Amino acid sequence: MPSCLLRGQAPELRMNYERTTLPNGLRLLTTSMPGMRSASIAFFFMVGSRHEDNHVAGVSHFIEHMLFKGSQHYPSARAISEAIEGVGGVFNGSTGKELTNYTARVPAEQLFAVMRVFADMFRRPLFDPTEVEKERNVIIEEISSTQDDPQEWVNLLADEVMWPALPLGRDDAGTVDSVSELRLEQMLDYFHTFYRPNSLVISVAGNIDPEQVRQVTEELFGDWEPSEFPGWSASLPPSMRHLSV
Repeated sequence: MPSCLLRGQAPELRMNYERTTLPNGLRLLTTSMPGMRSASIAFFFMVGSRHEDNHVAGVSHFIEHMLFKGSQHYPSARAISEAIEGVGGVFNGSTGKELTNYTARVPAEQLFAVMRVFADMFRRPLFDPTEVEKERNVIIEEISSTQDDPQEWVNLLADEVMWPALPLGRDDAGTVDSVSELRLEQMLDYFHTFYRPNSLVISVAGNIDPEQVRQVTEELFGDWEPSEFPGWSASLPPSMRHLSV
């Protein structure tokens, strides 16, 4: 920290990080923090509810749920949980308007084991039809319970007013009708379209060796084929002349 700050001037905070782009377009950001005993990792896919057509509203959120339900080498939600929480880690996922992210914080020495779990989730998910139907009911219940939280409900109503009949104006989880009608084939098509290495940013920080992280990332994702994916449709706000005070 500089010792010659002017009165009232905040110190400039800088974080040293390294950026690597693999040949398939995957971007990796690493920050070494030797004083830490843990490591945090986040996977950001450039897809969210803003990319969805009305008839598949909620598909991004549905896929996020399904990736935690089993993959080739971790065939159940329990197997995934044990592989991460069983080594002292915590993990989560969330879906927004423009990004879907998956995160974990683990003891530093377990980072690469947990990276392998996520790689299997992203590249070899099961999408078991039985689990799809179970999760469909869970998500419908989530959507239905939104009105039980006044703060969440009023935020959704504000979005609907600001962005009527547009992706930005609806719940990221979709609607009861759209989730009820969503077919497995539609999920798989959407998944294979957007879950590509060139739509993925991986961020790793903590007690890590950036070069080792790069090598493991190349091992796990380097042979993943990139593909073009569509962007979102424009969501222009209504003209001010249509608004009344």
